[in-house]
Amino acid sequence: MSLVREISSEVSKVIAELRKVFAIENLDFLITQSEIREIGGKKLVIKKFTSEIGLLKWLPPAILLRASYPFTITPRERFKREVGFMEFKDWSELRVPKILSVDESELVITREYIEGKIVRCDKLADVRILGRVLAEVHNRGFSMGDVKPSNFLISGSVPYVIDAEQSTQFREDMGSWDLAVAAFFISLASYIDTEKFRKLFNEFSNSYLEAGGSRESYCDILSPKNAVLLTFMPLPNVLVLSDVKKTYC
Repeated sequence: MSLVREISSEVSKVIAELRKVFAIENLDFLITQSEIREIGGKKLVIKKFTSEIGLLKWLPPAILLRASYPFTITPRERFKREVGFMEFKDWSELRVPKILSVDESELVITREYIEGKIVRCDKLADVRILGRVLAEVHNRGFSMGDVKPSNFLISGSVPYVIDAEQSTQFREDMGSWDLAVAAFFISLASYIDTEKFRKLFNEFSNSYLEAGGSRESYCDILSPKNAVLLTFMPLPNVLVLSDVKKTYC
């Protein structure tokens, strides 16, 4: 029994370190391309797509995950994708920050600053919102690619998408990728608590499908194309994911 306890203790330490490494605040601090400035008493966000950080940020996914999603490292393409998403006018429940200026030569976007809280993947109410937002994104013809929680804010009761530089035209397999990434972050928020993960992922699934999300995308979440990402989830959580999925497919 002492050996089991010792192994369990070591596993807990490793998991604690993983959670530190993958902490959203830490990642965003290291890879941000945006700067917050106050001009005339108003906060604005300046995003520079030519920043070297963008290349460093997207080079690994573009290489390692090219079979899963069409990530791009090209500054102009990322700029075009974000502008296309942010200037889309037919959003219903979700909102996007208002773009105030676009510099096509320098590839810089200036947009309004949104005050709000980052979506938390360990909260039932927040994963319910995330499910509805992704359903609307997919229904409006977009895939996001980058579904990390800090790309979504809740301002009052209104959800915002504040980063969409990897968004592209929706296809069922790309929608499946978005859902797998969401499942990964929900799993990370409940790393060794499978019952908590079951409740959270079930809430997310129900919300996504009730809001009219793509059933084909959802039922293909365990596609081999998503295998690289799913290997970073604990096996018990992958089994729970599979079990929850069966109730909807």
